[in-house]
Amino acid sequence: MMQRLSDLLSQQQPGTLATLAATTAAAAGTLWLVRAWSTSGSRQKPPLPPGPRGWPLLGSLPNMDPKRSHESVLELCKTFGPIISYRLGSQLFIVINDYDLAKELLDDENFTGRSRSVVIQRQTGGCGLLFSEGLLWKQHRRLALKTLRDFGFAKDRSVEMVNIQLDDILTDLRDASESARPLNILDTFTEATNAVIATLTLGRQFRRGDPELEFVRTAARRLFAGRPLQNLPFLFPWTDYIVRLFPTSNEQNLVNMEILEFIQRQVQERLKLMGADIEGFEPECLCDVYIKERQKAEAAGDFESFKDMQVLRVVMELFMAGTDTTARSLEWLLLYMAFEQDWQSRVQAELDRVIDGERRPSMRTGTSCRSPAPSSRRLTASCR
Repeated sequence: MMQRLSDLLSQQQPGTLATLAATTAAAAGTLWLVRAWSTSGSRQKPPLPPGPRGWPLLGSLPNMDPKRSHESVLELCKTFGPIISYRLGSQLFIVINDYDLAKELLDDENFTGRSRSVVIQRQTGGCGLLFSEGLLWKQHRRLALKTLRDFGFAKDRSVEMVNIQLDDILTDLRDASESARPLNILDTFTEATNAVIATLTLGRQFRRGDPELEFVRTAARRLFAGRPLQNLPFLFPWTDYIVRLFPTSNEQNLVNMEILEFIQRQVQERLKLMGADIEGFEPECLCDVYIKERQKAEAAGDFESFKDMQVLRVVMELFMAGTDTTARSLEWLLLYMAFEQDWQSRVQAELDRVIDGERRPSMRTGTSCRSPAPSSRRLTASCR
């Protein structure tokens, strides 16, 4: 039986106000001086790619446009080359602005590590897929990918589910157009992508009007919302003690716990469905596979690889991040095609040329006609 989530997340609870205040008062001045001093000489050790020296303590923060940070980085690349380094606060960033080199580095396991963040560590405990590394990451990445493939990811089963959701999207767009009313397309895409991803990960769907679907939508917005105060410790880790004194800074921790509690309820439902004979139960989704794998691991004396928090984090990350990322990619693609009508016409012409009649495009179609539709493939690849 899974432990209570409050016990699993006990490390998230901040210390007493008095303890934090005392720690802050004792360390703030010293840390400020140490950070300012260490930043001033850090570019000499170890050797780093070229880049701006930056300001003491702040690094290159004053030179970055917060609304167009990518353009600020591109300007630095024009000055210093395709590989640059700079600091934002006390955090070092190295940027690779070269496709071939980036591909080479991403294929090298030496560059697959994760950033060490006190905030992320407190929220995840080093569990899950997104923020783990080493053998744990390899083991669970391999299992998750195999499971999603086995359950039809990018195969006939998921294609059928996608087509059903696509019909609903087209109906919503048509109804909104005919009634001349606005449509929140992100909510429509979130509902559609969630239906597919929830089936693959949790073995169920959330229907329109379901309170749990509305919870997923709201939680995704809260989880991925950027808040300057919450982001401060990512650039200045030593400010974590100060930031945690503010009640509003705990919003992301709260929504993280709410989502984990939601996922825990889904896991408990799958456990009830599987009954006493977990070993003989035929898995229907990622959650089922992880429950069975945990039983195997514990029978072999391994109580760490599939501990409760690891199972919850993997299912949560694939469910929540998959839903939000896919929905936002579709939203961006729709807006881009509406704005860049030349690309819209080019892609439409390609699809009309390679698809007969009213047949609907699919990834299978793209596989059989790679050469005739290069623009369509480039566009979809850039949105992933």
